[in-house]
Amino acid sequence: MSETNFPGSLDNNTSLPVGGTDAVTGSISVSNSHLRAAIQAVEAKVGATSSVVTSSMDYLRRYQNAYYTIIFDGTNYYARNEKTATVDFSNPASTGGGGIVNSVIASIVPALNAPFGSGGKISFAPFSGGTYAVETPIIGRTGIEIEGPGRNLEFKASNGAAMQGVNQGAYGVGCKFVFDFRDCNRVSIHDLSVDCNAVVGLGGINQRR
Repeated sequence: MSETNFPGSLDNNTSLPVGGTDAVTGSISVSNSHLRAAIQAVEAKVGATSSVVTSSMDYLRRYQNAYYTIIFDGTNYYARNEKTATVDFSNPASTGGGGIVNSVIASIVPALNAPFGSGGKISFAPFSGGTYAVETPIIGRTGIEIEGPGRNLEFKASNGAAMQGVNQGAYGVGCKFVFDFRDCNRVSIHDLSVDCNAVVGLGGINQRR
């Protein structure tokens, strides 16, 4: 019997043969065949390392049922819908990461005055560069959770003149924030860092009610 491929990849009938033939009848052992099927079923449920199968335990453990995962490859920002395993939004790096996050938030919670039953989680994938440029305020809505992979992931303001949050009134008036979650209920922002980039009058997170 060959060595198993799991957990690097799932096994199949080639990597998990059923063994030899019966010495008397020459037939393949039925019990070995059933055992192989059971092993493959368990592997499929658990998932291979870094599985992209949305129902696998490996996948669910990594994304904890996030609605979207934001990915930056150094060239483009992508928003992957974790329910459909499709990329619903993308923006080039030149436009910054704030706009794509706002598109995702608006798709999860369409109304600013959303009811208490709304909301969802947005996770950010680790990025070797460590910085998401934010060119426009990330505008929160009720029930939204923003989850980073750790404090080494930084959200850095990149355009001070345009950082006025819509929850703060007219453009260019009043306080400015990287994350503007004013008047939002049941929100959470964690496992990330915020850099205001020395912009005068710019705050990191606003969650005042």
